[in-house]
Amino acid sequence: MLELAKRIPGPKGLPLIGNALDLVGSSHSVFRTIIEKGKEYNEVIKIWIGPKLIVFLVDPRDVELLLSSHVYIDKSPEYRFFKPWLGNGLLISTGHKWRQHRKLIAPTFHLNVLKSFIDLFNENSRLVVEKMHKENGKPFDCHDYMSECTVEILLETAMGVSKKTQDQSGYDYAMAVMKMCDILHLRHRKMWLYPDLFFNLTQYAKKQVKLLDTIHSLTKKVIRNKKAAFDKGTRGSLATTSINTFEIDKPKGDINKTSTVEGLSFGQSANLKDDLDVEENDVGEKKRLAFLDLLLESAENGALISDEEIKNQLRGIFVNNRCIIR
Repeated sequence: MLELAKRIPGPKGLPLIGNALDLVGSSHSVFRTIIEKGKEYNEVIKIWIGPKLIVFLVDPRDVELLLSSHVYIDKSPEYRFFKPWLGNGLLISTGHKWRQHRKLIAPTFHLNVLKSFIDLFNENSRLVVEKMHKENGKPFDCHDYMSECTVEILLETAMGVSKKTQDQSGYDYAMAVMKMCDILHLRHRKMWLYPDLFFNLTQYAKKQVKLLDTIHSLTKKVIRNKKAAFDKGTRGSLATTSINTFEIDKPKGDINKTSTVEGLSFGQSANLKDDLDVEENDVGEKKRLAFLDLLLESAENGALISDEEIKNQLRGIFVNNRCIIR
């Protein structure tokens, strides 16, 4: 590893500790430091944190090759910090369980399924713009607004439930997730918080318990209500199956036109395909269900996925989209 690491460019570190001092400070300052140091290099960058080698990929095509791999799926040891939050869901699991759940879930993220949610995207986008109007044109941080919007879009698309039926606001959930992410980032930066024994003695552990209660209460309620709807013979899903075309709202005075979403990912343009890149004919009506609907229906039909695993997958969807916003 040492010989191969010498071939990778990166900032020089100090003996024994490497570049560990660059990770001192808040998560925002650490991020800025890494970005600034990375500007001197192209595509691949390495740093040492003590004896640990970390390699950064800059080119999205390189990142996609790894993220779309079905071979290199083992996660780093630090992912265990997510376990109280996400259990052993898709973000953390590996091996046969990962492959089995990945195959089950993948069709719900097909591009043509996502097209069916355009109306919901538009509606929630208009609502968040209306909320931001109260800032009266002065500079402001849109982060909290967009985080709340993301949660509410997920409720109506991936979960297939109306946000109006939830007694817990998307804002409360989004803020709990944000604070939970801050604790996880803190554990990544402070080595003495790595062992659970020491972490559980801190105020952060007590705060984490309260945040997880807020986070888990939403997913538990959504699943409980969904299962009740299934028992009554209704899905109650807001998702539509008219996915070939959709209406795009134009400014007043213009005529609404029908259009389609097109475009290729980096992998598709390089003739690489994964299990999300299936043909339209392969996405049957059963595979056009909302994410949660598909999991519940699969469990009813005998798929090897338990109620606890459904909860874990649901929480994983929220955290993945949270990371995108962050």
